[in-house]
Amino acid sequence: MIQDARRMGCDARTVARPRYLLLAVLTLGAGAPVALSAPTRPTLSLSRTVVHAGQRVGVAGHGFPARARLRLVLAGRSVGRLRAGRRGGFRSRIRIRSGLAAGRYALAVRSRGLVVRRRLRVTVTPPPLEPGPILPVPAPQPAPAAPAPDPEPPPPGRVTLAAAGDIACRPALIETATACRQTRTADLVESLAPDSVAALGDNQYEHGELENFSAVFDPTWGRFRGITHPALGNHEYEGDPERDEAAGYYSYFGAAAGDPAKGYYSWQLGGWNVFVLNSGAINWTRASGGNPSLPDDCWPVSCAVGSVQEQWLEGQLDALPDDACVIAYWHHPRFSSGFAGVNQPHAETGPLFTDLYNHGAELLLTGHAHNYERFAPVTPDGIPDPAGLRQFVVGTGGRSLHADTGPQATNSEVLRTDTFGVLELTLEPGAYTARFVGEDGATVDETSGGCHPPPIPGP
Repeated sequence: MIQDARRMGCDARTVARPRYLLLAVLTLGAGAPVALSAPTRPTLSLSRTVVHAGQRVGVAGHGFPARARLRLVLAGRSVGRLRAGRRGGFRSRIRIRSGLAAGRYALAVRSRGLVVRRRLRVTVTPPPLEPGPILPVPAPQPAPAAPAPDPEPPPPGRVTLAAAGDIACRPALIETATACRQTRTADLVESLAPDSVAALGDNQYEHGELENFSAVFDPTWGRFRGITHPALGNHEYEGDPERDEAAGYYSYFGAAAGDPAKGYYSWQLGGWNVFVLNSGAINWTRASGGNPSLPDDCWPVSCAVGSVQEQWLEGQLDALPDDACVIAYWHHPRFSSGFAGVNQPHAETGPLFTDLYNHGAELLLTGHAHNYERFAPVTPDGIPDPAGLRQFVVGTGGRSLHADTGPQATNSEVLRTDTFGVLELTLEPGAYTARFVGEDGATVDETSGGCHPPPIPGP
């Protein structure tokens, strides 16, 4: 048998192994074993991270070797076998076996030495009470009530996104009533079980050092890394003297953060088109405290009209149909009620805001101001417009809160400076619901809207 295996190009030692070892060492196709080499780090995401025993869970992976054979393992048992697509992605559904004890587990995807894990928590419904002794009764007992039907599945295409920025303190700081609440907001995200997470910049303080990401962000918000699509903030850049590198950020998030020379990228969530843009270290270019030799602009990646980033965004939007649903996010708000000691709002991001408005985008998510603020849909000049772009500021991920320092900005509908929490977006084809949820799980603010075509040009 070994000689036959050699003629076929197989490793004789692999053929001679017992069957149970063959299951642990998977080949990528017929013929000789192929070394795994993926251009990007594989990622794994789940449709929910808190599940009941017996429920089904959606599983998606990206960045695996093309056509690789994959095995899904949960609690030491194989729960699925499949093959990655030609681009290294896959989608599947698994059932959490009904006898699995409550607790935390890791779902693993294995493929010949490559193991990618995603954490989940399993809960079980309490078992029925043991029946008591049967007592004689004068009349027949009524038939037991029919079991309650399973809850209705979500409508096709419904997905959720949890978003916040300004998240994790540096390791030396401890949690107080007004700072370093990243563990509590991470627990909140876990309870919401979103399909994806948007980290809106300043994700790790003080300068986005890799060791700080590993020490604080990773044990808290890092539990969602497989479904997180991050954006850069000024604190990711501030560890570099020229504010033009964010080494800790890119090392931690890897391929999920996009090209390190750009920091902007796009992705899909349900039927929605999502654009992650780079406002970088804007304050570094301001004469009020940055480098006075530089013009006011996003730094180190420009946001100006005609810049590579702005032209890329406009080209991406031009390629979409008029009825496309669009979300964008970056760190520095275009409009903001502001806070003491910081020059706001950030007009440098205006060209990006204008492109989104001109193409009928629906939502813009930002951070930087450590508060929650919801704006009415507006034009690039801040004029109310039902077909305008609605902005949220969600700088409430845990680091700290800034005091309200004055009147709300024009067209600000809600401003909260007293609550840590996350924005939960429920996205459906053609519509959205936005809910700001405090760290205690209470709904603080809620609104909704629909997708719309680009505004009609004036005369």
